[in-house]
Amino acid sequence: MLYTITFQAPGFYRKQGWKRLGEVPCDPPGTSRVFMTKELAAQTGNRVRSGNAANVA
Repeated sequence: MLYTITFQAPGFYRKQGWKRLGEVPCDPPGTSRVFMTKELAAQTGNRVRSGNAANVA
């Protein structure tokens, strides 16, 4: 999981395969923190969700 701010790089992360998980208003007014997630593939070919240390080889 990562977060960025609406005026920074959400479009860049979307192009890299990240998906919007949620959004929370923040300062300065009119901006939001955008939380994003991405499914990662392990070298063994097993699918591992980011942040799930139990499945990391």
